Amino acid sequence: MSNGLHKLCEELHNRILVDRSIENLITRRSFERLWNHSEDDQKEEVKKHVEERNKKNILKWMREHPSIDIGEKPLRDLYPIAKRLHIANYSRLLRDDLIIAIKKAEADNNATQQRSHVGRDPKKNLSDVGSSEILQSEGESSLNT
Repeated sequence: MSNGLHKLCEELHNRILVDRSIENLITRRSFERLWNHSEDDQKEEVKKHVEERNKKNILKWMREHPSIDIGEKPLRDLYPIAKRLHIANYSRLLRDDLIIAIKKAEADNNATQQRSHVGRDPKKNLSDVGSSEILQSEGESSLNT
């Protein structure tokens, strides 16, 4: 076989391997579940990646899909979440312990955010309130006591 023909066959073989790999990926039950829980724009995004033969982006689409529970994510996807939540020594934790720590930190963050909004008028930002309004409201409260 001549060098040019051998190279052509090798390139075709490599394309077929990539296509088979993508086919294997999109025929999995996990992919089907994500597909069924996807909006039309998400489906169009992954179709584009399949047409481009971009397995890396298909895997990224699967990992970052909004319907994925934190317990289903691989460890490498948990580390950035733990870092964002400022979990100490997250890289030393076992996977299950890391998941528990992330869930606890997210719950604590949600509780803190809810407490910070309790009793505030959401339409009125503190920076929007003038000092005279603050003094006036303090004066009214002292008169009422």
